Amino acid sequence: SACAIPPAVQCTPFGINFDFITQLPFDGHVYVRGHYRDLQCHRDCLQVKNTTNSFQIPFDRCGLRKHRKMNPKGIVTSSTFVISFHRIFVTSVDRAFYVECFYAEEDQIALPVADLDTKSQMPMCSYHVVTSTPNGTVEVTFASIGDEVAHKWKCEHEKSVDMYCMVVHSCSVDDGNDASFEIVDKDGCSKDRYLLDELTYFDDLTAAVRSNVFKFADKAHVHFSCQVRLSLKKEYEDNTCPVNLCINFIIIVVLFQSAVG
Repeated sequence: SACAIPPAVQCTPFGINFDFITQLPFDGHVYVRGHYRDLQCHRDCLQVKNTTNSFQIPFDRCGLRKHRKMNPKGIVTSSTFVISFHRIFVTSVDRAFYVECFYAEEDQIALPVADLDTKSQMPMCSYHVVTSTPNGTVEVTFASIGDEVAHKWKCEHEKSVDMYCMVVHSCSVDDGNDASFEIVDKDGCSKDRYLLDELTYFDDLTAAVRSNVFKFADKAHVHFSCQVRLSLKKEYEDNTCPVNLCINFIIIVVLFQSAVG
């Protein structure tokens, strides 16, 4: 058996509905990857045996990933659904589907009329993991432990270079289940320089850092996510974006310890 058509996804206020149709009556399993043993994240269809099947997961279970998006403004939730046709084993006909839902957020902030610019928009920010090859820099799709890669963040807008400051902060890595580790704090400073050094800002809206690929023990995937904070230059003295103080703080501590010793 196999899926007759691609699954249909409904993004509801309470969670994600995942509907699929099979060529023959389905008596296998559908579940969220990494949560097979959680009854709220796994449906056994042996007693049903329909060609049309539906599966729902709530927002607060099954490791549903959430992250904020600034342009357009809202929340993105994502998960991977697996349709397994065999009762016991994973086989070549099984299918996995990565699902994303976007929930738009209305901006209800009131601004003085004098400050309102109807033509202004927030910068578009992007994040990429890249590596160097003989043919130049390419985006990484998969990597092995120890491979050297570069994490790059960039925000772009026709006027943003003169208007905004960017700070990358609150970065965390997780295995898609329950294991999570904060690697960059809320101020944008590395919490484990063995895994990830301090970020380098090449201009007000571009940052990058090199690292070697790592992962959790006995896990095939690692999810890396950060938040980007944008602020107006006019909020700072001389309309200049503040510099990253993490490295300066480390140097001061080292010098102080050396002087005491």
